[in-house]
Amino acid sequence: MKTIGLIGGMSWESSAEYYRVLNELVREEMGGLHSAQCILYSVDFAEIERLQATGSWETAGELLATVGRSLEAAGADFLVLCANTMHKVADAIELAVSIPLLRVTDVVVEAIRAEGINRVGLLGTAFTMEQSFYKDRLAAHGLEVIIPSSEDRAVVHSTIYEELCLGVVREESRERHRAIIDRLVAAGAQGVVLGCTELELLVRADDASVPVFPTTRLHAAAAVKKALANQGRDDLELVEESPESETAGHLLARYYEELTDRFPGGFDLDRTVASPSTELCPPSGCLLIARLGGSAVGCGAVRKIDATTAEIKRMWIDPSVRGRGVGRRLLAGLESAATRLGYRLVRLDTSSHLPEALGLYHSSGYSEIAPYNDNHYAHHWFEKSLGQAPIPK
Repeated sequence: MKTIGLIGGMSWESSAEYYRVLNELVREEMGGLHSAQCILYSVDFAEIERLQATGSWETAGELLATVGRSLEAAGADFLVLCANTMHKVADAIELAVSIPLLRVTDVVVEAIRAEGINRVGLLGTAFTMEQSFYKDRLAAHGLEVIIPSSEDRAVVHSTIYEELCLGVVREESRERHRAIIDRLVAAGAQGVVLGCTELELLVRADDASVPVFPTTRLHAAAAVKKALANQGRDDLELVEESPESETAGHLLARYYEELTDRFPGGFDLDRTVASPSTELCPPSGCLLIARLGGSAVGCGAVRKIDATTAEIKRMWIDPSVRGRGVGRRLLAGLESAATRLGYRLVRLDTSSHLPEALGLYHSSGYSEIAPYNDNHYAHHWFEKSLGQAPIPK
């Protein structure tokens, strides 16, 4: 595992969120007692805020460059600047070190493009919303950025510095930000970037009618991906198999048994949606078996909803291998299978009685949506864009 160098403290409220998310994602990926290997240098934000307010960006860049050099000397393999606004001085940091800086703007661009949209609203500090350093980085990738009105920008900026940076989260501020987001959507925004790491403490995905891009979580997830790249992995294989095979039947039977135990009142397959034997086969669907060391330890399937939308069904992992990242890798395999089958969007539903599944979908880029089926056992419905997959002929 590579060592992540965190330039934090801007503010410590969001740096703490970075630290939490990094460790949760490493644990989900590697299982057991694994946690993120990282070094945190937390600066005094009062000094940074003074430099921001006086326009002393060169001095701020020198300060953070010194921090970057300290982290490199301490053994960091790459740097994560735990802030959006201070990416204004990202060039100064990069020039001061010989290790990479993982820029939040590049991570955000990747997430937006994965949604297949090209026009986003931007919320953040006044510096981020009004100056060019952030917007230009997005525009260079063909994205159009819409910012709030001057009155709304003032609301967002003051909320960040006077409330969120101090750990204060007010419901009335959440309502004001919902209204600001609605106005951005009315102006043509197809998604909203939370371009300040503290905003995730206030704004949730369900506060908007369009995709929300939480920069802290996205940035932390990209850091974990980079830290774990080229790790020695176990021999997990994802193999496409008939849903009528003996192995598939055995795994699905165990899946239904677990649901019977965990759902109040038990589980009746006839009250769910889709029959594995009829809809989970090519050319419109498929079923994957997850194997570790040759042993079948999980399954999941894809079925057709319409020409561009697939549904992920019957996803189950043997309890003996949970916590080792198998579920996340199986989910990614199902998304890849849906892409190969020509779908642009995947949906799924799950129960409130399966909290680990809810956590997996939330942390894998899925957004909660209104119910799209009448599954008796479902309490939550999700979807995720797969980008620009071709429409099947």
